[in-house]
Amino acid sequence: MPDVIVAGGGTAGCVLAARLAQAGRSVLLLEAGAATAPPELRSATSLAGSVPGHPASWAFPGHLTPSRPFTVPRGRVLGGSSAVNGAYFVRGVPEDYGWGPGWAYGELLPYFRALETDHDFGGPAHGDAGPMPVTRPSGALLSPAAAAFLEACRALGHPEEPDKNAGDTPGAGPVPANVRDGVRVSTAAAYLGPGVAVTERAVVRRVVVERGRAVGVEADVDGVRTELRAGEVVLAAGAINTAHLLLLSGIGPPDELRAYGIPVVCDAPVGTAFHDHPQAWIPYRTTRALPVRPGMILTQAALDLDDAEILATGVPLPLAVDPPGPSAAAAWEARELALIVGLTRPESRGRLSLASADPDVPPRLEYRYLESEADRKRLDGAVRHGHELLRTPPLRDLVAEPRDTDLQTAFHLSGTAPIGPVTDPHGRVHGVESLRIADTSLIPAPMRRGPAATAVLIGERIAAFMR
Repeated sequence: MPDVIVAGGGTAGCVLAARLAQAGRSVLLLEAGAATAPPELRSATSLAGSVPGHPASWAFPGHLTPSRPFTVPRGRVLGGSSAVNGAYFVRGVPEDYGWGPGWAYGELLPYFRALETDHDFGGPAHGDAGPMPVTRPSGALLSPAAAAFLEACRALGHPEEPDKNAGDTPGAGPVPANVRDGVRVSTAAAYLGPGVAVTERAVVRRVVVERGRAVGVEADVDGVRTELRAGEVVLAAGAINTAHLLLLSGIGPPDELRAYGIPVVCDAPVGTAFHDHPQAWIPYRTTRALPVRPGMILTQAALDLDDAEILATGVPLPLAVDPPGPSAAAAWEARELALIVGLTRPESRGRLSLASADPDVPPRLEYRYLESEADRKRLDGAVRHGHELLRTPPLRDLVAEPRDTDLQTAFHLSGTAPIGPVTDPHGRVHGVESLRIADTSLIPAPMRRGPAATAVLIGERIAAFMR
């Protein structure tokens, strides 16, 4: 029997399992998808794995607003969303943290340093020997549209921010990415070694709780129902699946559990107030064809404001771009790009709830975007500023035709089982012994940046608490 079962081989789960194994703990890592990412996911330019229907992607039905249905992809492969996402690898600002004892930014900085090798910046803010490579687009991998965007930001008086992971004054600069030599580097590729036992195609159905203690999980392994036991269980299945598993295991709002015939193990506000970043996409057609090269990341440059972020893309939308042809040096052309305008401190909160007691039925996701009047006003103001940037040289010279703005989401869903109401600062679930959480479910309030780098940090930090 292993010391620890880690349910979910995603961004944080791979980190946690690797660090625990290095500390001498026996670990069984369960991943619902395959242990090996398909070859089309290697190039940082390819976002095919984020498209619903791809075998490396979960596809969760949800609603951004009552009238706006949306399918939410999440990584279903070892490495999780770090294997399929846009490789945006930006730390939160220092004020985003402080989630309890051990979570102040000053306490987290050594872990940020330990998890990375930053190829552009050194000094006290950065690491040079960690598993995750961090690079910023430059030279041939910086799209002419992104370069023009940065010039337009300067023309409008925004400060430059060449290093968005330094915790300095927000401004305009290139986006850090978990990319090496044009290849997206997932946490599975960066962290996992032979010391971690991995079971692929293991779909966890619930946590087994006996007399108030988690003793294992029930899972379908290659389609065969089985019960796996361990001294401790850690849910690291991502903010959607982790919350869903808690509810299926009887940990959640009692009325909701009883409505589906699930015995109540623990009263906890699971899924009652999740958060994500609403986005407005401003597509535009370019005046000339722009080169796209293998290894280019989707979001190339960003202007960070007090409560919004405007991103310049270098890869055409929608989110499925595979490099044509076998040559890694081959370039092709883009005529359709976008500015992506995100609200980073929304007031509106979402709700994740059960749709059935059957684990095969996905949960309900109600984002409830823009229910707050303040959110609507702030996003509208940020969109207006995005259009002002499109009218500012030299970016104006590349814009032939802006298109209608479209409401989207940043895929940054977090806070479904937050520190405080659901867990203690060590990720231990209140009211259930030997059960922890280690993923973005823990994040108690919206961050001003995307949570990918923070998900890696959570894996590091929870592992340190468990050692």
